[in-house]
Amino acid sequence: MAGGDKSVSEGEISQSELNTSPNLPNMICPHCGHKSRIRSSAQITPTYRDIYYLCQNIVCGFSWKASLTLVHGISPSACPRPDLDLPMYEVPKPALPAPKPEDRQHHFEI
Repeated sequence: MAGGDKSVSEGEISQSELNTSPNLPNMICPHCGHKSRIRSSAQITPTYRDIYYLCQNIVCGFSWKASLTLVHGISPSACPRPDLDLPMYEVPKPALPAPKPEDRQHHFEI
């Protein structure tokens, strides 16, 4: 592979792609608040990815593993995989407003 990247397995992203990819989430170091960079990332399943971060503050040096998980679909796929059962987001139905006292009909007669 050109550019000094090691051989990349299927589902993994090369180091050069990690540092330039706008598709992976950037994180701030939870300890010192500085920017971090992604050291590596691997697609574990179709809905789960491991991401390894390193704080760019050389005094801090914290590193951590984060996970990126698909929670639910928002719009259905035009080409869904039959072997993948993904939950879809359901828009909550609005609650009906309580009737006003003057709108209530009296059903009781004496």
